[in-house]
Amino acid sequence: MALLAALRRTNRVIAPCSFRSLATAASHGVDVEPRAPRQTRPPKISINTLNPLRLQPSDFVDLSNRRAPTYSIRGRPYPRGNRLGYAAANSKRFPDGTQGFFYYHPPTPPETILGELRFRVTSSADPATFSSGSDLRTLDGEPWGILPAFLGPSAYHGSTLGQLLLDERLVTQAQRELWDKLPYRRNPVSVVTQFGEPFAVSFGNSVFSHWVVTPKGVQAHRFMNRTCWRVRRDVFRAVVRGDALVSWELSSLPIHEGRRVAVLRMVKALTEVKLVAEYEGTMPMPVEGALIYVRANKPWALDLSEDTCSSRSLRLLLPD
Repeated sequence: MALLAALRRTNRVIAPCSFRSLATAASHGVDVEPRAPRQTRPPKISINTLNPLRLQPSDFVDLSNRRAPTYSIRGRPYPRGNRLGYAAANSKRFPDGTQGFFYYHPPTPPETILGELRFRVTSSADPATFSSGSDLRTLDGEPWGILPAFLGPSAYHGSTLGQLLLDERLVTQAQRELWDKLPYRRNPVSVVTQFGEPFAVSFGNSVFSHWVVTPKGVQAHRFMNRTCWRVRRDVFRAVVRGDALVSWELSSLPIHEGRRVAVLRMVKALTEVKLVAEYEGTMPMPVEGALIYVRANKPWALDLSEDTCSSRSLRLLLPD
C-alpha cells in the first residue's frame, strides 16, 4: 500500500506487467503505459518451384527492405544461418519494389554447366507477368544471382534445392554432382566457367581469387595482383585503387603467337579506378574495355603451358 501511495504522489507511469491486469492497475489509480503493439514479422519465404512455367500466385514474394531473409524449400527449412543476401556479407537490404518470383536461370551457353537462382521483379502476383518483368539487379548493375552450391551446406540432401531442381528437370545429375565439389561459403565467391566470363576484383588487394568450374573439373584459383608494387619481400603496396570486373581471355597479340597465353582484361569499372598519386613507375592505368598492363608494353599474361597452379587452373577453360 505504501508503494501505491508513493506512485500516486509522484504520478509515476509504470508498465502493465507490474499488475495482473490493466483493470487492477486502474482501480488503484495508477497511470499505466500501454504496451507497444508487436511488430508483425514478414512472412516466411517458401520456395516451391523454380520453373517459370509452374509458378502460382502463392509463389509471389516481397523482399522489399528485407536484410538476408531465411527461407525454406518445399516447406523444409534450411540449416540455421542460411539466408538470401542481396549484397556481400548480407549487409544490404533488398531495394524497394523487390517483389516477384524466384526462378532458376539456366547456364548460357549450356556447356558452362552452372546456372543461378535469380529473382524476377514483376508488377503483380499474377504468374502471367513473369515474361514482362525484369531480373533484380545488384548494386553494380549486374543480374542478382546465387549459385545453388552456395546456398547452404545441405543444399543437396533430401527434399532441398538440389532435389527440387532435379525433380523439375532443370538440371542433370552430372550438374548436381559438379556443384557438390564446390565448398559451401557463407559469402559466395566468384566462379569462372569459360574464357571471357567476368569476375570482380579489388585492386587494393594483393591477391585475387576465383573458382574455375568446367566439366573437366573444379579448381580454386588464387593468384597475385600483379599491379601491386613490391616494397620488400612479402610486402606489397597497391599501385592501383578501385574495384572492377575483369576477365581472362586467350591472347591474340603477336608477341604470344603460337602459344596458349591467357591475358586479363578490365571489362567494367565498378568504382573509380586510378593510380595512386605517389607511383612513379611505367605501369599504365587500367582502362575499361582494355587489357591490363603491368608495365609499359607488357600485358598481364599467363603462359598456360607452364606447370604452375594458375596455369593448371586456367587450362580447365581450354576447349577440347
